[in-house]
Amino acid sequence: YVIGGDDTGIRVLDRDHEAGVKRGHLFAYVGDQRLVAFDYTPDWSAKGPGKFLEHFTGFVQSDGYKGWPAIIEEEGKPKRMVVPYERRLGCAMHIRRPFEAAATARDARAAIALTYFKSIYAVERICNVDDLVGEARYHKRRELSLPVVDDLFKWMADLQPKLIPSTPIADAVRYALNQEAAFRRC
Repeated sequence: YVIGGDDTGIRVLDRDHEAGVKRGHLFAYVGDQRLVAFDYTPDWSAKGPGKFLEHFTGFVQSDGYKGWPAIIEEEGKPKRMVVPYERRLGCAMHIRRPFEAAATARDARAAIALTYFKSIYAVERICNVDDLVGEARYHKRRELSLPVVDDLFKWMADLQPKLIPSTPIADAVRYALNQEAAFRRC
């Protein structure tokens, strides 16, 4: 079973906070059957997702939120990771978005990455049109997407040492390379 997980920071009234407002987080979880669950957490720690996903044994597809691999320690229970590495799936949209920002900042190199993503998304459209699911979709991705993904990550690995740190393209490449293992599980 696969769910998508993401959060959005929201302003929350809080009489005890010096400004009267604090930042909370609303986590959204979307399941295969288009079921959606929302979970409010008062902060961005892993405790909220850890509690919500305590009995979930499937895969979580998401961005690079640092709370997914966090270790939860609760009294009387064994230590556990919120989402073990092998059950975390990367998200193409979250990897692609920083390249869009770099393109908006007029870095032409970002167009190369966006072209790779266009090819990956074309394979997904084929899978949708052909109603491919499960093993059939997996095999189509291995056949058509995996070579594109290989080329994309090779291009980024070659480009990274040439980049000026803290530029939009450098940030996009760093984020993508950090998400490579999780993204390849898709």
